[in-house]
Amino acid sequence: MWKRIRNSRRFPGVKQYFYALTVLFSAMAWVFSVILVTSVFWRVWEFDSQVVPIAFIGLWKAQYYLRSNDSGLVRDMLIDSNIHSGWTHAVELEYAKDLIVLVNFMQPVTLIFCLVAFLVSTSKRTYSAFVRLYSRSSALLLLLNSVFVAVAVGWNYIMDISGQSTLDFPLEIPVNKEDVIKKHLSHVFPLGIVTAALSLLNAILCFWTMTFLRAKSVKV
Repeated sequence: MWKRIRNSRRFPGVKQYFYALTVLFSAMAWVFSVILVTSVFWRVWEFDSQVVPIAFIGLWKAQYYLRSNDSGLVRDMLIDSNIHSGWTHAVELEYAKDLIVLVNFMQPVTLIFCLVAFLVSTSKRTYSAFVRLYSRSSALLLLLNSVFVAVAVGWNYIMDISGQSTLDFPLEIPVNKEDVIKKHLSHVFPLGIVTAALSLLNAILCFWTMTFLRAKSVKV
């Protein structure tokens, strides 16, 4: 403890660097979560079909290539389709939708908390209790974000590769899941794991910044 106090006195700007890192990591995690929620690559399926060779499925919309043969000239046209009640929905994607939306509501809150804690930490006056409250709140929200994102992308990935997903196409799309011959790994799973790890690391940093406040509150 005494060594920590001496280090905080010797390097008074160290804690500001930690607070700045929490702001940076919060902003990065928010950007990643926005990419996840808007991505149409949660499922990438390739089919044994001359009409629809490949489809990309997201949380709210899907895209697929519609192949046509015009006098021997093969053309692939990208078609957008909203995921509506005509689809056979998959429970894992429905839960992923709710979890990722919740994460996108919590991420800006954690960013604001981290930013306020950083700005207050740079002031000459000390508000240890205030900063500690914001740091603790940020850490708890970040832990929840990490768990929610990991569950969303992990459950989707497991159900996809295991073939147990109930997801299927509506009648207007001339293909069904029995025609799938290959499932591709997209950026969603690795980006989700990176986002979850980044939120977890940021939560640890938020808890770590509180050690500076505890050390400062100890009277020498």
